[in-house]
Amino acid sequence: MTLPTLPLYLQDLGGTPHQVGIVMGGFALGLIASRAWLGKLADQQGRKSVLLIGLGVAAVAPLTYLLNFAFFHSLLLMFLFRGIHGISIAAFTTGYIALIVDLAPPKHRGEIIGYSSLVHPLGVAIGPSLGSWLLNHFSHGSVFVMAAAFGLLGLVCVLNVRESPPLGATSQSQGVFWGLLKTARLRIPCLIMVLVGLAFGTLAAFMPLFIKAEAIDFSPGLFYSAAAMASFIGRVITGGASDRWGRGVFISLSLLFYTAAM
Repeated sequence: MTLPTLPLYLQDLGGTPHQVGIVMGGFALGLIASRAWLGKLADQQGRKSVLLIGLGVAAVAPLTYLLNFAFFHSLLLMFLFRGIHGISIAAFTTGYIALIVDLAPPKHRGEIIGYSSLVHPLGVAIGPSLGSWLLNHFSHGSVFVMAAAFGLLGLVCVLNVRESPPLGATSQSQGVFWGLLKTARLRIPCLIMVLVGLAFGTLAAFMPLFIKAEAIDFSPGLFYSAAAMASFIGRVITGGASDRWGRGVFISLSLLFYTAAM
């Protein structure tokens, strides 16, 4: 929800494009720093515990933005708050995907993950447009309050999640990832995700500023909403098909589309 409005807020604080990029990048630092131990926690304490952490941080982090908006007006604080906010995505996506994989039969795993991930583009389609509307009619503070309310609502919903008791991570299983990373089967997808993340990070940080600088009569929120709707359609089509034809075909097609879009 804050995706199209936050760069504009940082610019209003006096941030240069370089500073805006650094502050927005703080989110990724928090995500990267927390994801490994959150993954272990999901194995040891259960997926629900990690989901609760993610939604709890999602409910609190926008309030820190609101605090800065009301009193401090500091880019440094926003960088720190963005790092904290990154924990929410690290925790929620880790717990959510692991929970879906636990429930999905192997033969239909791609299809079920595809359908289960449809909730993300739905949120991205609605949230940025709503955030832009609130900014245009009210203020940055209203966007942060609404984002916190959505996080709190998600936290309440997660309280009702039921799962099997955690099996617990063993010392052997904790080294599995680094062993797999040495193989092309995992190393190449990880490299691809890094490159895609670089492109997406650029879009997230600078597209709203670009639209404003060029005086384009178009809401930044609608840009992200259009991308989310395309993502929704793509997931419906490719989920089951990837079980039949393999993941690599669709990864390659997605990279071609991403390159064309840039």
